[in-house]
Amino acid sequence: ATLNLNLSNISPAIGAGSAALAPVQDFNGMNRPNPPSIGAFESENAAAGNQITVIAAPSPVTMNQQVTLTAKVAKTGNSAPAGSINFLNGGVSLGQSALNAQGTASLVLPGLAAGSYSVVASYSGDSNYPAGESGPDALQVLSTTKTGLAAAPNPVTAGQALTLTATVQGNAATAPGGTVSFLNGAAVLGTGTLDSSGAATLSIATLPVGTDSLTAQYAGSASFFASTSPAVLVTVVAAKPGPTTTSLVASPNSVPVRSEEHTSEL
Repeated sequence: ATLNLNLSNISPAIGAGSAALAPVQDFNGMNRPNPPSIGAFESENAAAGNQITVIAAPSPVTMNQQVTLTAKVAKTGNSAPAGSINFLNGGVSLGQSALNAQGTASLVLPGLAAGSYSVVASYSGDSNYPAGESGPDALQVLSTTKTGLAAAPNPVTAGQALTLTATVQGNAATAPGGTVSFLNGAAVLGTGTLDSSGAATLSIATLPVGTDSLTAQYAGSASFFASTSPAVLVTVVAAKPGPTTTSLVASPNSVPVRSEEHTSEL
C-alpha cells in the first residue's frame, strides 16, 4: 500500500534543495543538513518574542534613586543567545547593554524624571535567535513631597469660620496634584483639591471649644509620594454672651385711688 502525504503551503517541512533562509538546527539544537533533505523538519530556536523578559527594580523609586533594568533571553537550544538589548520607554531608548553568557543584560540608570514608565527590552537577535521584544514592565518614579498646614484665625471663636490652607511641595518640574484631607486628630474634617500651585483650602466653623490638633494629609499621585503635615494646634474659645436688656412692665398700669373722710370732734 502506498500513502501519499500532501504538504500544505504553510507546512514547516522543507523541500530538497531549499536553502533560502533555511535554519541549520532543529528545536533540540541538533545540526541538520544544509541544504536540508526531503521532509526534514527544520526550525530555528523557538520564537524569542515570548522568551524575552524585563524587570525594572526597585519600583516605585524616588527621583534620585538608582534603577536597574534587567533583561533575559531564554536559552532554547545548545547555544546561548548573543547580541544586545535596547531598553525602551514608549519607543525612546533608555540605554543599551550586551547579553552575557547567561543571556542576561543589565542597565543601571542613576535617576529618572518623575512619572510612569513602561519599560520594554528590545533584543537584537543573532544567527540562532530571532530579534524580538519583551512585554512591558511598569516603573513608577516618584518625587518626595513636603506638606504644610496653616490655620487662620488662631485663636478662633466657636462658630466662627476657620480657614485651613495646605501646601504640598515636590521636586518635580510640575507642582503636585491630587487631594488633601484635613483632620482633627483622627477625624476627617473635609478634603480639598490641590490647585496648579499645589495648595488646597477648607473652611470650617464646627470645631469644638478647646485645643484642637489639626493636620493635612496629601494622598500622593502617580508622580508624587504621599506626605502628612506637622500638627497645628488651634485654640477655639467659647463665644462671650452678648449684652442683655431687662424690661419691667406693670400691669395693670392704672390703679383707682380710694379716698377716706376723717371727722374730728372738738
